[in-house]
Amino acid sequence: MSHSEPSPPPASPLTLPHVRTRTAIVQLLFVLLLGILAPFGPALVHTWSGAADETPAAEGGAAQPGSASAPAGSVTSHDLDSAGHMPTASGSAASTQPGRDKASRPPLDSEETASRYSLIVLDKSVHLLLAGGLLAILLRRRDLLPAGFGITGRNLAGQVGWGMAAVLLVYYYLYLTMVVIISITMLGGIDAAAEEDLRHRVEWLAAIPPMSPVQAALLMGLVAAHEEVVFRGLLLPYLRRLTGSWVAAVAISCGVFGVLHIDQGVIGAAQAAGIGMVLAIVFIRTRSLLTVTLAHFVFNFVQLQYVAPALFKFAEKAFE
Repeated sequence: MSHSEPSPPPASPLTLPHVRTRTAIVQLLFVLLLGILAPFGPALVHTWSGAADETPAAEGGAAQPGSASAPAGSVTSHDLDSAGHMPTASGSAASTQPGRDKASRPPLDSEETASRYSLIVLDKSVHLLLAGGLLAILLRRRDLLPAGFGITGRNLAGQVGWGMAAVLLVYYYLYLTMVVIISITMLGGIDAAAEEDLRHRVEWLAAIPPMSPVQAALLMGLVAAHEEVVFRGLLLPYLRRLTGSWVAAVAISCGVFGVLHIDQGVIGAAQAAGIGMVLAIVFIRTRSLLTVTLAHFVFNFVQLQYVAPALFKFAEKAFE
């Protein structure tokens, strides 16, 4: 009597098992070009070139951050970053010179602020159309299924529940990082450069002008949908297919995600990379693009509507 060997478990659709290596490389290049380089490339170049051209301030020897050197009225793809933060209407971040200038916000009904908001919404809409269009084209191939990118209609309530749990995980991660940062600061192990990075981070957040809940929801929806389609829905499966390892795929995608947030300072970029890691793990666990998109949206909305105003008040008092 012959005993048949047990069949191996079916491969996860997120591993793109039916995609050939050469095809996966070509498709990944399109993801990098249309999903990352086109939306974020010009702003990243601007940030790095601005940092290289920093000049000492007239007082205190402090250098202005590169992101503050944008010309007034200009709008780049990183005027509002992936976390949904927007600089002041003048195009400048809050001053990095404590005791000299305080962060200021444009009035809520400022015509310039409304114009910049509209331009940024248009900018983010184009980014989402690029990523969504690429995803639609890929799904026309016979070797690719919606489930391969985390698109599924099964157990919608469970996907939403996991999304809310992911928000809590993100905040828990941020809590742990803040404990580490505060502990190092209290022990006197933080140098002047790190202190300046922390100062820049707080003031950068404080420079966000006020938005109504509807405005914030629209903007955060566009940002969350675009970035989750690109970084979790498309980038992670292709990196897993080409590296053969989820660990490597998560590490690479989080590294890219962090670098694109370098305008927030080193600490901000590190925090963004960690948030990307949490969302990536949840995506792999749930195989749901809806879950991480919802989590990203809720986190950004809370940050924009509640956390940023609180930090603005903190910065005002700290720099009086």
